[in-house]
Amino acid sequence: MKPLKIALAVLFEPMQGFRMIQRDRDRFSHLPTLVLLFLTVAVRVASIFLTHYPLTEVDPRDTNIGREVANTILPLLTWVVGCYLVTTIHQGESLFREVLQAATYSMLPYILLTVPIALLSNVLVSSDVLVGTITYVQALQGFVWAWVGILFLVSLGQMNSYGFLETLRVTIITLFTCIFIWAVLTLIYILGNNLFRFLSDVAYQYRNYFFGD
Repeated sequence: MKPLKIALAVLFEPMQGFRMIQRDRDRFSHLPTLVLLFLTVAVRVASIFLTHYPLTEVDPRDTNIGREVANTILPLLTWVVGCYLVTTIHQGESLFREVLQAATYSMLPYILLTVPIALLSNVLVSSDVLVGTITYVQALQGFVWAWVGILFLVSLGQMNSYGFLETLRVTIITLFTCIFIWAVLTLIYILGNNLFRFLSDVAYQYRNYFFGD
């Protein structure tokens, strides 16, 4: 019952909800985090197939489930890593597992509202007013992401005892940290790919030189 209690608190009394995550550190459970991560991914995939075709961001026929899982999980994990690194430097009070769990709880508005919005897009389109439908759907999606963003800010401030201005400052630093992390990973990927090609060419030339075709 505690995860459900925390979920309700995060939605309606977020300050209290995020405090509850830290309150019982000795009895911390990773199960809610895993469940919420799974639901986030499941909702993302479901929305692709349930949203009215002209309104979907991804063509259901070209959907790559693995790619969608990565596109959903990796940005979230990047934020968690960046947030934990920055708050550790700025006298943060939250553990990595708590930052991760707070992030997954912050996705609750997305988990709860994305599928209903996708289904609603099919109902609205029946009126044959596509432009108006797009506006409504985009407005609802914007509301959901604004709610999620606010929960991320509240969790950051509440779990580390930051004031409003300090929360904004740490958020900005965290965003730059996330960009830096992706820049480093991209550079490693490019260098690794070039190294792999170089070694493959060397092996190919070596095989041809000593053993022929």
